[in-house]
Amino acid sequence: MLMDVSVDSILEIAGVSILVLALMVMLWYILQVIALWKVFKKAGYEGWKSIIPLYNEFCLFHISWKNREMPWIWLGLILGGGWFQTYCAQRNITSGFMYEAGIYLILAAIVLQIIRNFKEAKAFGRKGGFGLGLSIGPICTVISNVTGVNLSWLFWYLTPIFNMVLGLGHSKYLGPQD
Repeated sequence: MLMDVSVDSILEIAGVSILVLALMVMLWYILQVIALWKVFKKAGYEGWKSIIPLYNEFCLFHISWKNREMPWIWLGLILGGGWFQTYCAQRNITSGFMYEAGIYLILAAIVLQIIRNFKEAKAFGRKGGFGLGLSIGPICTVISNVTGVNLSWLFWYLTPIFNMVLGLGHSKYLGPQD
């Protein structure tokens, strides 16, 4: 026998589900802010710098890498790849030099970010396995882009845990270990 379900009850269930999901995401974000704030404080940076997108990436490059040009190279790769991808998307271009250049520039930026994550682990006295944990998100992004398999859920669950361990754990900042 089929249940008689009204549209109102479906909308009510959907609304509650969205609210619960939004609260979970907000809680997770707050935990991340606290963890990165602590990472920045351990490295001698002001905690508020961890909240500002892109600027926090610049600071993480400085925390983990002696070469001060690396954040600019990373930003150039991201912006260049984004420009090529936007240009191609607006013109329905799905192959050729411009399209592939955008993909390769973004992949190069992700690889640079993975290297940075390993260096960040070393800067806090951690080994390569911890760097791999910090790099789960970028690695899953590369795999997803190359294979088409969506692994972004790994980013949402594993990488933030490593950030919390680094920020809230006993790790001490040793400085860049190039």
